Amino acid sequence: MGNNRSASLTGYIERIERKREEISLLKQDEKDLFTELTSAGFNGKVVRQMLRERQMTAAEREEYQADLQIYRAALGMLDGTPLGDAARKRFTRQPKPSDTVIEDERQAEMPGVPEPVKPPTAEQLAAARDEGAEAARAGKKVTDNPYAADDRRRSEWDTGWCQESGSDGMDIPEAWRRQSKKKGANDDGHQGADKDAA
Repeated sequence: MGNNRSASLTGYIERIERKREEISLLKQDEKDLFTELTSAGFNGKVVRQMLRERQMTAAEREEYQADLQIYRAALGMLDGTPLGDAARKRFTRQPKPSDTVIEDERQAEMPGVPEPVKPPTAEQLAAARDEGAEAARAGKKVTDNPYAADDRRRSEWDTGWCQESGSDGMDIPEAWRRQSKKKGANDDGHQGADKDAA
């Protein structure tokens, strides 16, 4: 390799090394900023997610949120809240020919995703509450609720169960409860009287 080519290569290498140093310093600055915002009481993970979402267009953000809710519904993670508008639109919109294949693939990947349904009537909600109360009387657990996470009858069933059982369904089993120390017990577990007798 000639002297000119060698000098040119060295120049490129040195410029790349300088850029890498700058990148390293910028990464450290960003890390310091996250430490600062965490100290100020903000959640760093949430801020990172906000930064990702701010890079999306409004349409990309809506699609992302809809996918999140659809996946949560498929995994039973909606915790009694209904699907959002964007997710419901995804289920009810008429597909364009170009995205029919994509939609079919998504549905195949997510078996058990609930189909959109009409909201339950007042009578259906009352019946679900009665079913929950009946389940509590029969000794069933609150987790035996038969309704899907995005069905309003689920919360009514829970309400009936809780009212009938007098519990919020979050009771800690006796075996998991912290045992209180006996009066007069020392740290080593021996009674004070035993210590005196020794």
